[in-house]
Amino acid sequence: MEIQSAVPLAPHTYFKIGGPARFFAVASSVGDVKEAVAFAMSHRVPFIVISGGSNVLIADDGYAGLVIKMNLRRMFTELHTITAGSGVPMAKVVSGAVAEGLTGIEWAIGIPGFVGGSVRGNAGCFGGDVARVLDSVFVLNSETGETETLPASVCEFGYRDSMFKRRPEFIILEATFRLNPGNKEESQKTVKAFTVERIAKQDIGAQCAGCMFKNPSPDMPAGKLIDEAGLKGYVIGGAQISQRHANYFLNAHHATAGDVAALATHAKAVVKEKFAIELEPEIQFIGFDKV
Repeated sequence: MEIQSAVPLAPHTYFKIGGPARFFAVASSVGDVKEAVAFAMSHRVPFIVISGGSNVLIADDGYAGLVIKMNLRRMFTELHTITAGSGVPMAKVVSGAVAEGLTGIEWAIGIPGFVGGSVRGNAGCFGGDVARVLDSVFVLNSETGETETLPASVCEFGYRDSMFKRRPEFIILEATFRLNPGNKEESQKTVKAFTVERIAKQDIGAQCAGCMFKNPSPDMPAGKLIDEAGLKGYVIGGAQISQRHANYFLNAHHATAGDVAALATHAKAVVKEKFAIELEPEIQFIGFDKV
């Protein structure tokens, strides 16, 4: 595995925004991940892990440590479970499950991210989320160098939350999802219906990292609050709040990370002023002192 220096991070994110990483490594195996962590430890630099690059905004100045891009792509089924590496897109997990006649994860076709980030953030849509179907997570404890399998019950899942956000020493390597036997044709119809709904409501193909803010409550979507605050289409620099889905912030015209961060700060302030509600970011801000 090669450790590279001064690698631009923008191409590795959905926003297509971000300065360089001081060090950068692509990990395609557990051994690669261990080697990358050892490098960070020996050079006394911090490290972060990314998968597909959704749900992250990287600062214009980049990241002053090691970025480990997870490229673990193993995926297999066993009985009623499907196991996928952290670098597998959630859409591929869905298609793999449907092909094997397993049901219960069709909703994940609406998640643009990869397995690692989806488990970390307990991603969800269309009424489902990772915590409801997750059986276990295979992790590397970067402090001890040991791998272990954690049952979902100890991962402290909450709404768009898990212990992995608070315990970054645990690096997600693979996740096993427990599903149910189903009907391929019915699952395909469900996936198609979800896909049509997603296309109708979201900016598919846009340079966007997913929802900017968590929903304050199930019956109070952040996008609805931002919309009712009159901010749909609002622009700062090259960043814009989507006209279709107000919780989607777009790199509309060569935006900087500063543009996106300023737009998020503005939206948060306006919503708080109008509704006395404090929006909490769902996006992970990397390389920022404060947002």
